[in-house]
Amino acid sequence: DRDIDPWNLYYLSLSKNTEAGSLTGRVNQAQRFGETGYQGEINFYPSVGEGKYFYLNVGYSNSGIFPRWRTGAEYFQSLPASTEISLGFRLLQFSGEPVKIFTGSISKYWGSYLFTLRPYYVPDSSGDSLSGALTARYYLNDEEYLSLTAGSGIASTTDVNLQFFEQHSQKIGIDGNFRISNSAFVSPGY
Repeated sequence: DRDIDPWNLYYLSLSKNTEAGSLTGRVNQAQRFGETGYQGEINFYPSVGEGKYFYLNVGYSNSGIFPRWRTGAEYFQSLPASTEISLGFRLLQFSGEPVKIFTGSISKYWGSYLFTLRPYYVPDSSGDSLSGALTARYYLNDEEYLSLTAGSGIASTTDVNLQFFEQHSQKIGIDGNFRISNSAFVSPGY
């Protein structure tokens, strides 16, 4: 019942492999509602054993397009047959109470491809929302890749930013990860 222009989101990240895990700094730029806004965030992927790791995130923005603060945590576990599962949450602080998002994933490797299904559940007193995304990633080598993501649902989401509306929405995105030195990578995305 509303005419809402698409949200255009661009990002660039720089990652460094450390002994504790991968550390990534990321800058997001969004164009929405006739405004352009920026958000900075840090992602850390500490390893906690063979086939086990965490995703930890904190982000900040002084733009109304993004949440002022965002945090997240997720646990990943490798399983037999080249599969992986995860379970986690995100908290977004706009004004008022933080938005709580519960998520997880199931991933399957087939040769040089990785397919990931990720649902998002947002409990709310005015009505819960559920959305999901499917990502197909092609690995050029062990750490460099190209990805295509498509998603749909009420409050369709990405791993990075969320915008909530009382309507059905869709999303599509592309990104990649490319080596720029022995232990550093750059990741552009749209």
